[in-house]
Amino acid sequence: MVTPVVFITVGGLFINGLMVAVTTIGTRLHDLDRERLDILGGPNGELLTENQLTRVDSERLDIIRREVPMLMRRVQGIRRAIMIVYTAMALLVLSVIFIAASIPDESIPLAYVALGFVVAGVAAVFIAITIAVRVAAKSANVLRYETGKLDELGLACVAVP
Repeated sequence: MVTPVVFITVGGLFINGLMVAVTTIGTRLHDLDRERLDILGGPNGELLTENQLTRVDSERLDIIRREVPMLMRRVQGIRRAIMIVYTAMALLVLSVIFIAASIPDESIPLAYVALGFVVAGVAAVFIAITIAVRVAAKSANVLRYETGKLDELGLACVAVP
């Protein structure tokens, strides 16, 4: 059996990867907000209405409005996975404590409690991985939507041979 300490280390590495993903998505959301403000800001700093925008700017705002909720759902899923991994790590740390407590007296009940914490911690890591995989699988939706919308407008990129 893999020791709980190895799972704790794996959990830390997994959280680091998830944090990078959240940071990247956060940067993308800030960029979209900045782009939206640039589109809606007039030459003298006034706020333009939808009627004052060009068709391309209006379409881009529509794309941004649909992308932001998709990206926010990704952030929520990743945050959920992070919280579950932290919970798993706490359970695994408790298992190490109970393993240590069961050794001096060779306490079978404490050993079973430790085993329960290990099983719960591993199950939590599995749940977090499942959530992260689901979020990753849906992450292409944003790109698919944006490129599909550009195709509809006749602005699709032409493949270079």
